[in-house]
Formats: sequence, structure tokens, C-alpha cells
Amino acid sequence: MSRLNPEGLEECWCALVVGNTRLHWAMFLGANLQATWDVAAAQGSQGVPQEWSAWRDLSPAFQCLSEQHLQWPPLWMLSMVPSQTQFWLNYPHVKRLQLADIPLEGTYTSLGCDRALALWAAGERYGWPTLVIDGGTALTLTGANSHGRLVGGAILPGIALQLRSLTEATPLPAIMPSEQVPPRWAHNTVDAILSGVLYTIWAGLADFIQSWSRDYTTSNIVLTGGDHQRIYQGLRAFRSRAYSSMERAAAMIENGKEPWQDRLVCDETLLFQGLQRLRVKQLESQ
Repeated sequence: MSRLNPEGLEECWCALVVGNTRLHWAMFLGANLQATWDVAAAQGSQGVPQEWSAWRDLSPAFQCLSEQHLQWPPLWMLSMVPSQTQFWLNYPHVKRLQLADIPLEGTYTSLGCDRALALWAAGERYGWPTLVIDGGTALTLTGANSHGRLVGGAILPGIALQLRSLTEATPLPAIMPSEQVPPRWAHNTVDAILSGVLYTIWAGLADFIQSWSRDYTTSNIVLTGGDHQRIYQGLRAFRSRAYSSMERAAAMIENGKEPWQDRLVCDETLLFQGLQRLRVKQLESQ
């Protein structure tokens, strides 16, 4: 990142989204996202820092701003992990956003604020109705109608978690997916595992999307989270076998795609953009 204009430093602030396995950091200059980082969440107990230098060492965003000679930037945080939440609430200039802060209709008490924020941000950015698929440690689907009201969703283990479950419960080898699409009918154990997990996830997500699209024909499908590109790759290549020849002719567009495939949107900064919008709303209401 290039050096910031000193006159704009007072507009700098940081965002933290606490995931199940990683901390997602961002640095903003006003409304403009400047940089993002993903780091592993600290394990075990650690003392609460007292000095700026100790806080700085815990955050790549803080380190970046420290290089710009800025200390103690405002921190806006979204977290569903209690231990991490309590730790970062000790930062002197932190604002924690919770479910009640998100202007999404029809929420329920146990709805994750990360799912709610991603859905609201997607609707605000790309229009309602909208369906968000977040490919993180947990893979979630969450949809809202044209009035910005939550319709519902689903949760399943994410790609890495499904792969890890096989390693932990069987003598199968530990693997991580590569950028290459595995053959559906594999000739080695690693590809067989990848095929089973990935093609089943892609087919399951496509079934959810097809069901959603029957009710919300104009809805975008917004993909976010660490595995969003791998999910996008599979969904773009998906071809349903569920249609009869007549139904397929009616449902498919001229180039042979599924009707919803051109409405797939990738947005890896969706939660950060949602945080930024909420921050503006809260500051305007003060």
C-alpha cells in the first residue's frame, strides 16, 4: 500500500471480522477500502495488551497504520466467537456490531450476525431479492425477499471441514483442494475424496439455487468467503440432469447455461462493505 496523504490519516479506521478459524482485517480511509488481511486466530490464553506497541503486533492493519505514524485507530468489529470477542473488546477504541444493529427484517435470535450482515450488504449492493452463499469453515446459504426480509437459509460443513472429517475419522490421507477440478470418476484416492466432496457440494448448492430461483427469478446469487472462487468454479460448470428434454429446452438459455448462472456474483469483501455501510448509518444517527 502506498503512503497515505497525512491530511487523510484522521479518516482511517480498521475493521475486524472474527471467523471460526481466522481473523479478517481491513483498513479503510473514510468509505474507501484500502487493504485486507487474513490471519490465523490466536490460540490459548493471552494477556490483554496495555501499550499500543503490543496491540500493533496483533494486527496487520494496525501495523500498516503504525508505519503511517498513526496510533489507536477506531476499530469496528463483528464477531460470533466468544473468546475472541471478549479479548478484542479490551481494545480502547472498539465498536462491536451485533445482530440488533443490522437493519434486516425477519431475523431470529440465534441467527449469526455475520450471515445477517452479509445478506443485508448483498441486498444493498446488488438489489433485493438476494441469496448469499458464504464458503467459510461453515458453508451457509441465506436468502431475503424483495422487501429485504429474511426468508431463511441452511448451514453445512465447509469444504475444508468435510475433507478434514474424513482424515479424523478414517485412515484416509489428509488433503486440501487444489485449483484444479478433480475428475468426477477418479483413479486415485486423493482425487476420489476431492470428487466426492466437491461435486456433492456443487450439486447440493445448485439444487438450493434452483429452488430459490423458482420463487425469486431475478435474484442475484452472491458468493463470498474463503472458498467462494472454488464454489463459483463448480457452479459455473454445473449442468442439471433433473430436466426432461422439454423442460431443459424451456429452462436453458441459448448458450446452454442454467438460467441462474449469469446471476452469480463474487464479492470477497462483502462483510467489510457491510461494516462500512453500518458504520456510516451509526455515525449519521449520532
